[in-house]
Amino acid sequence: MWKVGYYVYLLVLPMLLTPPVSPWFTLICFLTACCVHSFLLGMIFQTAHVMPSPDFPKPGESGNLENNWAVHRLYATNALRPEPPIFTLVLSVV
Repeated sequence: MWKVGYYVYLLVLPMLLTPPVSPWFTLICFLTACCVHSFLLGMIFQTAHVMPSPDFPKPGESGNLENNWAVHRLYATNALRPEPPIFTLVLSVV
């Protein structure tokens, strides 16, 4: 039911409320926005999860890690700081 409401809100209502605009234009804009959004999210998650730079320490003989949770989290996470301002804006908004 949520999907029907989503498509009605983002496709049907704009087609009904903006009669001078072609329904094809609304559909093309919707598909373009979906593609751009998917690409940006894919790039963000690829760089956060696929990069080889994080370190994953192995537990010791007792089964515990050498450091506490916060230190382990810092070791196991990629530090993302893109230099172009537009990437900083996109990554901070998402």
